[in-house]
Amino acid sequence: MEWISKITDFFKFTTKQHAIVALTTGAILFLPASILNRLGLAAIPAPYNTLVGIAFILSSVYVLTNSLSWSIAWYRRRVKIGDQIQRLEGKMMNLDIGEQAVLREFLIYGQTAIRLPMSNPIVAGLISDGILCLVSRIGRHSLHGPLFSYRLAKEAIPLMDPELLGFPHGAFDPNPTRTLVLNTRGVRWAVENRPEFAHDVEHVDRGIHRW
Repeated sequence: MEWISKITDFFKFTTKQHAIVALTTGAILFLPASILNRLGLAAIPAPYNTLVGIAFILSSVYVLTNSLSWSIAWYRRRVKIGDQIQRLEGKMMNLDIGEQAVLREFLIYGQTAIRLPMSNPIVAGLISDGILCLVSRIGRHSLHGPLFSYRLAKEAIPLMDPELLGFPHGAFDPNPTRTLVLNTRGVRWAVENRPEFAHDVEHVDRGIHRW
């Protein structure tokens, strides 16, 4: 039964260790005799030849199996991420008026992260759709529920198009860097069409109601 214990211990090696074993035993089995002589590996006793062959097969199978499993898992993750990005893009292309108003807050503040009421149905929907991501669990009280810091998902940032956000024509000044810069008309329109919780959030931001 000792040989079973040794095989069990052998399979406790990491993938990297099995790769080293496979390369080493493979070199012993397949390199030309002239190279093995220089390495001092040509005179391996006959009883060990079988063990070298078994070690090569087991380690090679282990490495190949793990590599295949990793490749399948990587492919599935890529497909899942691709599906998520497609759904996010589809949602960004079909924002309703309330969702547009919430996302416009990022341009009004000119910040990458802003406080939003987590319990607001529109905000909750944008979180569920993967458009908004939680930045900090440090919250603040407000009349519209607890406020937390959120940022835009990186996939959503390139889609922050004025038209998709409901801005009227001429709300932005031309910018050679392609950065969205609201002009006076755009600021006035955006302020007049803010979410209902916007003024409460600003009031809380000026206070110290943190928890």
